[in-house]
Amino acid sequence: MRYLFALLTIGLVAGCFPPDLGDGRVACGTTGACPPDYICRADQHCWKTAGSGTTDDMSMPPGADLAMTVETCTAAGMRVCTDASHSAVCTAVAASPMLDRTCPPTSSCSGGHCQPPTGAVTCKKPSDCSNADVCTPFVIAGAVDTRCAPPLPGATGGAGTGCTTVGFDAKCRSGYCARANGNNVCETPCSNQNDCGGTNCDAATVVVEGANTTALKSCGN
Repeated sequence: MRYLFALLTIGLVAGCFPPDLGDGRVACGTTGACPPDYICRADQHCWKTAGSGTTDDMSMPPGADLAMTVETCTAAGMRVCTDASHSAVCTAVAASPMLDRTCPPTSSCSGGHCQPPTGAVTCKKPSDCSNADVCTPFVIAGAVDTRCAPPLPGATGGAGTGCTTVGFDAKCRSGYCARANGNNVCETPCSNQNDCGGTNCDAATVVVEGANTTALKSCGN
């Protein structure tokens, strides 16, 4: 795949138009480089659309603004917004940003982080939010905290639902997979077991847009 990417790069320099490469079929270059109109995602492959065909879908919510100018990576670890609805991290200077979060509906990306929706209520457990919202982690003033926000479209994972990898997970209604009591579960903030509908409320580790916290608890399984 990297050989194919090199050939494509040579072709582009020569003035040729690239073919339709499909999503996730070409490996990123060493600094996250991809052909024009493609972006390097966390799986280290080039994607033309934000979330085509994967279980950790980072697709664009309806009405999202595609006109946002993507910031240039000037340092490794720098956080940027790739558009109004997606945040990303820089792996190196001048590298293509790697997407690592789709913002919840009514949330938007600013300063490299998805921001809580306007007027979002602080929450510590599911019942703090309306039936239409879920208690969702955000990076606020450099630390992970939770606010009520709409669930990610199509997500079904809630309290006690297993997930694969700690971090962003579009299958979880909160958008995040946490490590709690030795298990990976969809992050569902709680104060005690009564908040979890019969499952345990355990200390949890979750990574939100590069910020790692063990201050949250989550309903386990």
